[in-house]
Amino acid sequence: MSQLFTRDERLILVDPARGPQLRKVTQWDRLVAIFTDPDLIAIVLFCALGALLTVALIHSLPGWVEVIATAQQVL
Repeated sequence: MSQLFTRDERLILVDPARGPQLRKVTQWDRLVAIFTDPDLIAIVLFCALGALLTVALIHSLPGWVEVIATAQQVL
């Protein structure tokens, strides 16, 4: 398996009149890149939807809490 070559610099258009310039990637750039990743956003939305549906199900079935408590005691 080959190792990927990464650079600590990337093209950022600082001044359009002078053209693109290389600058060091900061921690802030990396943090923004992590949180704007489309895959991460999709996973977070999927998990949030599952949590909301679970809470809605528990509140819509009033006897469900007792069933869960009984199952936990058995296990």
